[in-house]
Amino acid sequence: MPNKVVFNILVYFETFSKLIMYIGKGGMNMKYFLIGTGLSLIGVLLAIIIWDVHMISNITSGIGFIFLIVACIFSGAFVNGDRMRANMAMETKESWVLRNKIAWHSLSMAVPNFAVAFIFYYYLGY
Repeated sequence: MPNKVVFNILVYFETFSKLIMYIGKGGMNMKYFLIGTGLSLIGVLLAIIIWDVHMISNITSGIGFIFLIVACIFSGAFVNGDRMRANMAMETKESWVLRNKIAWHSLSMAVPNFAVAFIFYYYLGY
């Protein structure tokens, strides 16, 4: 039994190190992650100044949902298979790359907002 636990830990560390190497090589543009973090901090400050502390999770999750909807629209998650096949046949490689970049960048801006909303809602009780 301990060998299985050690194996699982090693697999976890190998996967995590591959993820860090992927991010470090430019696989995920950290600029957009930092923009999302800045927007979540602005949402926290606006919630504290204008409304109440209890609105922090609502505002940051709202910002996150906006970016999540944009990511879903640009990734084509809302269309069925026939429409996706027709779109893939008609679009160029450059437009496909641009559309997927927009989807990944907006998703990476949504993640910090959901993280802040989760922290304030579950851990701090707001």
